[in-house]
Amino acid sequence: MEDDTFKIHLYIADEDFFVELKRNDQQQEALYRQAARQISRLMNAYREKYHGEGAAELDTKRLLAMTALHLAKKNLEVEANTDDSRCLTVVGQLDEELKRYLKN
Repeated sequence: MEDDTFKIHLYIADEDFFVELKRNDQQQEALYRQAARQISRLMNAYREKYHGEGAAELDTKRLLAMTALHLAKKNLEVEANTDDSRCLTVVGQLDEELKRYLKN
């Protein structure tokens, strides 16, 4: 019986991570790899931004915390912008207006 999963290797913050995925799930593999690259870019950006400005050298733990905060904030912004309940309310109001208009 052939194994229906495989592991990908990700290197984040000087650590090796292995993620098990369903075989042939190229979309998930691409997302994980893209996420790892995004974390590395953000950590490097924070490292450069706060290096040499009188602040103590940021350790990996602080860089990861800043990166996690940044990504969590972005995630919350996306969630707030995709709130369907407000759209459904507006569509319902427009539907009622159209019904009233078509009755006249």
